[in-house]
Amino acid sequence: MLVLSKAMSFGSGDHPAAADTRAVALPEELGGLKDIDKASDGVSTKGSAERRARNAHTYVRTQRQYAAAFGGAGVGVRTYADQGLEFLGTVIAVRAPSAGLTIGPDADPADLGLGAPQREIKHFGDLQCLVVNVQTVTKGQQADPEQQTTTLCRRSNSTVTVEAFGNGRGTAQQKLIIALTEAAFAAVSGGGR
Repeated sequence: MLVLSKAMSFGSGDHPAAADTRAVALPEELGGLKDIDKASDGVSTKGSAERRARNAHTYVRTQRQYAAAFGGAGVGVRTYADQGLEFLGTVIAVRAPSAGLTIGPDADPADLGLGAPQREIKHFGDLQCLVVNVQTVTKGQQADPEQQTTTLCRRSNSTVTVEAFGNGRGTAQQKLIIALTEAAFAAVSGGGR
C-alpha cells in the first residue's frame, strides 16, 4: 500500500510542520463493536493469553511502521469484533493527514471483457473503501454486492487519518466496516471534519 502524506518532504523549500506525536487512544467499543479481547471473553478461553500477546506484539509493530511512514506522528491500533466473532476489524488511527486511497494498475474492465473491475475504490460520503469483487463479473453483468468484500476503509482530514481493515463480506459486513471507520474517526478527531 502506498501512503503519501504532508509529513513527507519533496523539495528543499518544502518543510512540513512537526508531527503531532501525541498518543492516539482508541476506545474499547466503537460502532457497536467491542475490543477483540473483550468480545472474545466467554466465547473462547483456549489460547486467550497467547492471542492477547500476539495482538499486543502486532499493535507495537504496526504503530512503529505507521509512525515511521507519517514522520513520527502518534498512532493508535485496536482490533474490534462483533459479539459472535464473525466480524473482525482493525482500526489504525494516525495524527496526520494522508492522500486518498488509490490502487494500481488501473486497467479498464471493458478492455479485459469484464463488467466490473476485480478491485476498486468506492466512496461512501467522506470515506473511501477498497472493495474486491470475489467473483469475476463478466461483460454485460453487474457486480453482486453480496459477492464483494470490503477490505479497507479510510477517512482523513487535515489532522488525522483513520483506516479500518476487515473482512467486510457482503453488504451487512460492509456496513460494519464503514460504521467502524466513521466511529473511530469521530472518536479520534473529536467529530470534526
